[in-house]
Amino acid sequence: MEKREKTARQREEDAALEKILYWIGGSALLIVLLRLVRGYYTILPLLGAAGVILAAAVFYLAWRTKQAGKETVFLSALGVFFLGFAACTLGIWCLGGVPGSIQLSNYAVIGIGILATIYYLYQRDFTVVAFVSALGLLGLWLIFLEGNGVRLYLAVTLLLILVVAVTVLARYLQGHGGMLTLKGRKVETLPKSTSYSLIYITCALVAVLLLAALVLGGTPNLMIYYAVPVAWFLIMAVYYTVKLM
Repeated sequence: MEKREKTARQREEDAALEKILYWIGGSALLIVLLRLVRGYYTILPLLGAAGVILAAAVFYLAWRTKQAGKETVFLSALGVFFLGFAACTLGIWCLGGVPGSIQLSNYAVIGIGILATIYYLYQRDFTVVAFVSALGLLGLWLIFLEGNGVRLYLAVTLLLILVVAVTVLARYLQGHGGMLTLKGRKVETLPKSTSYSLIYITCALVAVLLLAALVLGGTPNLMIYYAVPVAWFLIMAVYYTVKLM
């Protein structure tokens, strides 16, 4: 019995490692591709459309393969890659191809790769904490890049809405044992051991930082703004690493 459990655990770890490698490799390849196409602004919509079509085709193939009872990890990873490529190219095109949009796409790819790695290595609640921290860093970067303007306020408002949505969802999950009901079926979204207080603290911290950056601007040293979410993320990384042991 113990040997069987050990074998099953080893398979789970191998599957998680395989997915992590796909995310890391895909992120690196996507960044290289974005650097190659950044000079071809006029064809970015075509590249984005091609990415969407390829993603749809690969996901359909993955669905058919899964129906046949076969492994679909590679096909799923390939579909996500094409979808990410489409999102980045169309995003750069919508933002006018300015250097900031390309930089943002690179940061987004790296950030999503890190979040995926955290998801497969750690508990899901750490993934939520890391996601909200990333929203804070993104908001600060936009504030100090754009300075002011309607587009900036809309972007920061959207980020704050996401932070509030995470808080509300966490509160709902806390009251329902981490279970989310979808089409009458309960799905475990967060484990019972989730530290919800850390999620609430992270959401409050990010919301205060974004509002302070909007109101005060660069009055304090800019590094102080960035240091707060980064330091909090590192503290959480240590906490969840110890908790995992």
